[in-house]
Amino acid sequence: MKWKITVFLVALGVSSQANDVAAQNFFNGNDLLMHCQPRSTSVTGYVVGAIDVYRIANAISPHSVFGMCVPKNATAAQVSDVFCKYIIENPAQRHYAAGSLVWTAMNEAWPCPAP
Repeated sequence: MKWKITVFLVALGVSSQANDVAAQNFFNGNDLLMHCQPRSTSVTGYVVGAIDVYRIANAISPHSVFGMCVPKNATAAQVSDVFCKYIIENPAQRHYAAGSLVWTAMNEAWPCPAP
């Protein structure tokens, strides 16, 4: 019985930490919007960095829920333009974490083929 309580407390602690991390995003769409017109290297760097992280996650776990099908020959300027277009055209979404908006914008522009 004692081990069940320990497992419960550890799980509760991990769950609480995950919620704290999710609530502490560095940037949201509103923060990056001002870097879209004109497009700055700040927004380009953020978008390319986020895409790299998603690609690494997919390489580590091919069945990752974070699938992303950005063409391999897409340029940094192109993916940045796709992101900026998305947040300009979807103002109701701008309060979300910028990293999740990158994923959404890329998947709307280049949806992955059905398995």
